[in-house]
Amino acid sequence: METSDNNRQPQLLPPGGGIDFLLDEHQDDQSGHVILDELLLEAIPQDSDLVDELLELKFALIQREGAEDVLNLFCRLRRRLERRHYLACYRLRRWLEKRIEATVSPGRGYPAHTHPVRLIPRTVDGIANAVLNAARKNGTLTPGGFPRIGFRFASPVPA
Repeated sequence: METSDNNRQPQLLPPGGGIDFLLDEHQDDQSGHVILDELLLEAIPQDSDLVDELLELKFALIQREGAEDVLNLFCRLRRRLERRHYLACYRLRRWLEKRIEATVSPGRGYPAHTHPVRLIPRTVDGIANAVLNAARKNGTLTPGGFPRIGFRFASPVPA
């Protein structure tokens, strides 16, 4: 029995596998690009604006410049796609978390400390606030002052 695209059931797991593909050892440097390619294949015949946004993110990741821009693009795409493509967004989020880090300093002229980035919040401001809160909890920042935060690509890129 054939079904139309409107009646197609969402694919919960990738072909041939259980959930072990979520583990870090199953994500290589190209995993994020593969996820974007899969989303592009579905979007191409339907939504040219979505294709443009996916291509912008893919290009920004290839260039490895402007980590905050990558986060903005990812957050915008995530808000747009997550209901239909939760698993792809989850996998891309986890992949990006290993490739982007935050730098936090207590203020101008103070040394910056590197912090991991968790992409659970759905906006860059939310991500920045979560990083600042984590820095306060671990003692890197003290209450008060004017902390500075930035985002950069982690180096070297984990395999």
